[in-house]
Amino acid sequence: MYGAIVVSRDDIEEQNVVKLMERLEAYRKEFKRITGYQWDNNHALYTNYFGKKFAIHIIESSIAVWDDSGKTGLLTVEINGDVVTCEVMDEIEKVTRQWMNGIIHCSACRKEIIYLKHNKNRYFAGVYCNKCWNDKYKAIEAAENYE
Repeated sequence: MYGAIVVSRDDIEEQNVVKLMERLEAYRKEFKRITGYQWDNNHALYTNYFGKKFAIHIIESSIAVWDDSGKTGLLTVEINGDVVTCEVMDEIEKVTRQWMNGIIHCSACRKEIIYLKHNKNRYFAGVYCNKCWNDKYKAIEAAENYE
């Protein structure tokens, strides 16, 4: 069984980060209690203005965003202060819209790249431009034993 807590920009923007995290944690615990789901991972999904869902994780200092499967990291944006600002949400909306158009940012240098041309340059959830991949991450991934 899989379920999710779905939040939108209106649920996050201008919210106190600690209170938002507490609410999401309470929802997660209730979801786990109701369904008997055995794992502790977060099931929060963010829906952008176009209705596309993305996996998110919110901590006191940042919001991480992945594709809807949670397999491809799209962005980690820093939260400066106690509140999730409009600027933070604008960045999340921009990156999620770009993903819908096949664009991702290199996980190292943040250069915009075409996902389908670079999706084999992958180390865990990161996708890298050819330069970052060849200069550093290809060797790291090749040495990984995934144990």
